[in-house]
Amino acid sequence: MNYTKQAPHFFCILIYVCILFAGCTNETPESKPSSPGETPHLSTRASTGCKACHPFTMDPSHNFSCSTCHNGDAASFDKTTAHKTAIARPGHPDFMADVCGGCHEKMVKDVQQSLHFTLRKEINTVRKAFGATAELTGPSQISEENFPTTPLALVDDLLRRRCLRCHLYYPGDSYGAVVHGTGCAACHLDYQEGRLSSHRFLAKPSDKQCLSCHYSNFVGADYYGKFEQDFNWEYWTPFSAGEEQDRPYGVGRHSLRPDIHQLNGLNCIDCHSGPALKANPAAKITCAFCHLWKQQKDGTPQLANLSLENNALVLTTKLTNRKIKVPQLQHPAHTQYADTVACQVCHAQWSFADKGTHLFRQDNTDYDRWEALTRQGSSEVEFQLEASLFQENNETAAVMTDKFSGQTKIGIWLKGYGLRRWEEIETCRDAAGILQVCRSLHNLHLTYVNGDGDLLFDSIGMSNETPGKIPYVPHTTGKAGPFFQNRIQQINSRQR
Repeated sequence: MNYTKQAPHFFCILIYVCILFAGCTNETPESKPSSPGETPHLSTRASTGCKACHPFTMDPSHNFSCSTCHNGDAASFDKTTAHKTAIARPGHPDFMADVCGGCHEKMVKDVQQSLHFTLRKEINTVRKAFGATAELTGPSQISEENFPTTPLALVDDLLRRRCLRCHLYYPGDSYGAVVHGTGCAACHLDYQEGRLSSHRFLAKPSDKQCLSCHYSNFVGADYYGKFEQDFNWEYWTPFSAGEEQDRPYGVGRHSLRPDIHQLNGLNCIDCHSGPALKANPAAKITCAFCHLWKQQKDGTPQLANLSLENNALVLTTKLTNRKIKVPQLQHPAHTQYADTVACQVCHAQWSFADKGTHLFRQDNTDYDRWEALTRQGSSEVEFQLEASLFQENNETAAVMTDKFSGQTKIGIWLKGYGLRRWEEIETCRDAAGILQVCRSLHNLHLTYVNGDGDLLFDSIGMSNETPGKIPYVPHTTGKAGPFFQNRIQQINSRQR
C-alpha cells in the first residue's frame, strides 16, 4: 500500500472527527435560572449538543435547554437517540398546553377559545349552508370523509383538505411569505423565504406574521392595497402587461391604494391587540374607539396604546413607538349617519368582490382542462398540476393531504372563480338595519368526480337560507371625498 497517497485522506478524516466532537459537547448544567421568573420545572442544562447542528440564537426569556421545549436527549451524540422523543413543533395545538402552558397558562387557554384557534364562525357558516344541524366547536371535530356520499360529507372533506390551510394546526403552503409556525409559533416566530429565520420569540408580532394567513383576497391583504389576480395570465382582470412577477403568496397581486392607517405607520397590532385577538367575538374594535373618544361618556381612551397629551388623543405605535395624533370627527355627516351607516360605506376606497367560488374535487388525473388555471393559491395543488401537465413521465395519483391529520388521501381539490373585481363597493344592511359594506364570501359551488370519471355532485350550491351577501369591514380606509352623500343616496335608491 502506498501510505504517502493515503495520508492526506487520513488527516482529512481526523480533522473532521475533531471538529465534530468539538461542536457536539455537553456542558455542565448551569446552577442559576436562565431568565427572571423561570418556573421550577424548566431545565437549565445548556444544549450545546443540539446547537452544534441547530445554531439558533435564543432570546433572553427563553435561553434554556432545547430539550425543555423540544424534549429529546440533548446529551446524546447519536442523531437517532437525540431525536427519538423529540417534538419538532412544541407550539403545535397538540403540545402547546403542556409545553407553552407551563409558563403561559392563561395565554394558552385564551388562545384555545379564540376564533383564530377554533375557526368556528367559518366552519359552522359553511357546514350549515350544506345541511349541518349541529354546530362544531373547532376544526378537530370536522369528520374525515375519504369518499363523500352527501353534500355535508363533501364539505367536510373540502374544509379539512383545501379551505382551512390557514389555521394553527398547519404550517401553511410552501410559498415564501406564507410558511409560518403552528400554534403559538404562528404569531411568535419569524420565517423568511419559507424557513425559520430565528428562535427569538416575538412578544409583538409584526404585520408579516399576520399576512402569512391574512393574504389572498381577505382582510389584511387589502390593508396593504393588494388584490389577488386570477389564477393564470390569460384571465388577469384587469390585464397586467410585462414579465411575470414574483409570487410570494402563491398568486400574483394587483397593487391598489393601501389603507390610510397603513400609510401613516400603524401595524395590525396597534388596533388588534393580543387580548382582543384572544377574546370572544363581542370584543370588537370600532372606529369610535379613536376617532370619537371625546363623545364617549367618560372620555377615557379604550386602547392601551392611546393616551391624552395636551388634551389631544395620541396613539403610540407598538413596534416603533411612534406617536401619532388621532384626528377627531367633526363633519356633520358623522352625526347625521352615525346610527344608520357604517364608517366604511363612505370611507372604504375599494373592497373585495369575488363572486361564484367553484370548488371541484377530482379523484383522477384528467387535468387537461386545468392547463390555464395551474395557479391555484395552493402550492400542493399547483405543483401537482404542473408536474402532471408539463413534465414528462411525472404523472402522479390525484392526492392531497389532510391539513389536520397530515395523511395523504385520494382526491385533489381544484378551484376557480366566476368573477373577481373591486370596481364597485357593494352594500347590504346588517341584522340591526345598519348599512354596511358587504361581499358574497360564502357563494360556494361544489363538484365531485370520482376515480372512474363519474360525476357524483354537479355544482351543488348553498342553501337558500344562506345570506347572498355578508357585512364585512374592508381595511381600505381613506377620505370620504366631497360626493359621499351621492354614494349613500345611490345605495338607498338601489335598495328600495
